[in-house]
Amino acid sequence: MPVITNKLKLNGCYFDFHSNSNITKEVGILFLYNNGVFYSENTYYQTLEKGLKYYQDKNNNEEYKKQYPKEKSSWGLYRILNDSIILEKPEPFHGYPIHKLMGKILNDTIFIITSYEENNVKVKIENGSYFYFKQFDNKPDSINNFVK
Repeated sequence: MPVITNKLKLNGCYFDFHSNSNITKEVGILFLYNNGVFYSENTYYQTLEKGLKYYQDKNNNEEYKKQYPKEKSSWGLYRILNDSIILEKPEPFHGYPIHKLMGKILNDTIFIITSYEENNVKVKIENGSYFYFKQFDNKPDSINNFVK
């Protein structure tokens, strides 16, 4: 089902910062699509530029493009309800059938994930995880790779 919204921009990616120590911050990248699908590899990059270059290179390589459909745990579904966003995807590596992230849309370029749910247990994320928009034209293809 298409996500018809002006709540969030969809012509790029969203990124968040992840601290793996007190010194280093890494960047995670998430793609939202107007068909209600999202893509995130659960991989963190040293900088946003390095992460976007990774996707640019991957999307320009025919062998890499063939891998997208096989990455089942990287694809999920999201929905927007008023100013809330809910993202759900399988997390087979953690033994949970569905990993659900819940948050609030602050404006059309920023949302914050405030909690997650695993095994029907909701956990609040202290201080939240902020996702920021970045224009990016070379997104993985969700139509050919996830929605059949």
